Amino acid sequence: LENKLNQIATANGVGGNDPMARFILTAHVTVLSKDITPSAPPMQQYTLEVTLYIGDGIDGTKFSAHSAVVKGVGTNESKAYIGALKSIKTNDPQYQSFIEKGKAKIVAYYNGRCGSIIKEAQTAASQGQYEEAINSLSNVPQVCSSCYMSSMDALATIYKAQIDKEGKANLLQAKNAWNSSP
Repeated sequence: LENKLNQIATANGVGGNDPMARFILTAHVTVLSKDITPSAPPMQQYTLEVTLYIGDGIDGTKFSAHSAVVKGVGTNESKAYIGALKSIKTNDPQYQSFIEKGKAKIVAYYNGRCGSIIKEAQTAASQGQYEEAINSLSNVPQVCSSCYMSSMDALATIYKAQIDKEGKANLLQAKNAWNSSP
């Protein structure tokens, strides 16, 4: 299933492997039916509903969803389940509209919350949480051009504050070392 999700994401230009990414493509599988075929030897037959979601992995907001029903047959439950998941067609045009809808809502998310994203980052930086602030601002996608530019300006200021603080700490440490043993 993870491989199929990666194929769908990559085919639609949203692939990535950042484990800290805010937005995610995930799936939920529901077993609709389990049957045993009347053939010899008996086989397991599964009908699954696979629902894909694009959402905010931090806030839990869902932006887009798409469901597909797939079937698989195998000599045991695992093989039937895997057979059903293998039958997901990653080049289905419906995935493209699903991804586009999700991307549009993500852009709207950033455009609508740009001011608060920057303010939250500045607040985090003022509390000494520079990494969190920088990460938040660097996640703004370039496609949100005005928000991206504002975020990069704020990021530069926060980064300068971070290196200034680290520089002062290092200078103080060096002075203390010199004073203790010139």
